[in-house]
Amino acid sequence: MNTVEDVNQPDEARRRGECVVEERLSRQQQREHNRRKLLAAAERIFAEQGIQGASLDDVAKEAGLTKGAVYSNFEGKTDLIIHVIRDRIGPEEQQGFLQTMAAPDLTEDERLDTWGREWARITASGEREPFARMLLEFILYSRRSAEVRRQLREVLAAESVKDQSATMAAALPSESELAHLPPEHILRLINALDIGLTIQSLVGPDIVPYDLFRVGLRLMAGLSVASPKAETPQAEPPSEAS
Repeated sequence: MNTVEDVNQPDEARRRGECVVEERLSRQQQREHNRRKLLAAAERIFAEQGIQGASLDDVAKEAGLTKGAVYSNFEGKTDLIIHVIRDRIGPEEQQGFLQTMAAPDLTEDERLDTWGREWARITASGEREPFARMLLEFILYSRRSAEVRRQLREVLAAESVKDQSATMAAALPSESELAHLPPEHILRLINALDIGLTIQSLVGPDIVPYDLFRVGLRLMAGLSVASPKAETPQAEPPSEAS
């Protein structure tokens, strides 16, 4: 005859199992939370102090974590930077922008101008400046190491980046000669415009008019510059401290 204790055993085992799953999930969530904090901290620190000048201790301190937390998520400085770049150019970071670009109710003109307005907004906000500074230095840093160059090439040639290439290609006017190039080549050309203007804007906010990316896109796509001009934010005057 089963006792009350015997009857309750399956329920108790199930509850213990649920607790173990919850604890494991909680650990995974905490690790992902720490990983995100480290990525954000690394971008800020490497932009401010330089890749050679900043240490993993500096990154950990900025994130409010220990150096052990860095090594439990990343193999070292190069691996950390590679993951910052992968996250920044990955599908999650670009999802909102790519969805806007694929909106079926936009005309070809409106799509390019929307693209240009988004670039202007991001550049004016300064939100991408730390990443741009870190990426520029890391590209130069990679020239000294074949292994670092290999890792960087893998990130830039990832499948998620190729998917973005296809979305960008589809956003161009279909009769444009640019649209008939391989999607990866389109991405490289547009990135050249993007990175080139971004690097120049690092010198000072008044160097590059915010509407210039939109203008460049339209010219590359074989369209006239004249269109409903994007309302672009005005550059803030540089502070005395900068």
